Amino acid sequence: MNTYLMHFGIKGQKWGIRRYQNPDGTLTEAGKRREAKLARLSSDERRYRELKTKKFSEMSNQEVNEFNNREQLRQNYKRLNPNAFAKGVAAVAGITATMMVANKFVANGKVFINNGKNIANHFDKKFGDYYLDQINKAYKFRV
Repeated sequence: MNTYLMHFGIKGQKWGIRRYQNPDGTLTEAGKRREAKLARLSSDERRYRELKTKKFSEMSNQEVNEFNNREQLRQNYKRLNPNAFAKGVAAVAGITATMMVANKFVANGKVFINNGKNIANHFDKKFGDYYLDQINKAYKFRV
């Protein structure tokens, strides 16, 4: 029986070595870029990320409200300002739906035509003379 350890971590990552920090504690280039990116965040976003790491049971009511308010603002912003990918997905969905309907018409064209003819014939047999007379009276001409 063979036993082995499987690791699904970051490729090339060594155990106990941080990606953003050198052994002496200084930041690597990736760590410096990360710090610069985090420094540009607003205080509200930093607070949101801090709260995101907490469990619900560890948060006070005020912290839960802060978190929920920020999450609602993020969702509203995404909904009101869709990125190019979301716009593309919506466009493709609309085109696909239209093509599916058109494909149904093409595939069932004969059925639609026959049904239309049957309805028209039935209507003509049942009401044709009456409506023809009404049209002639209204427009004073013979068809």
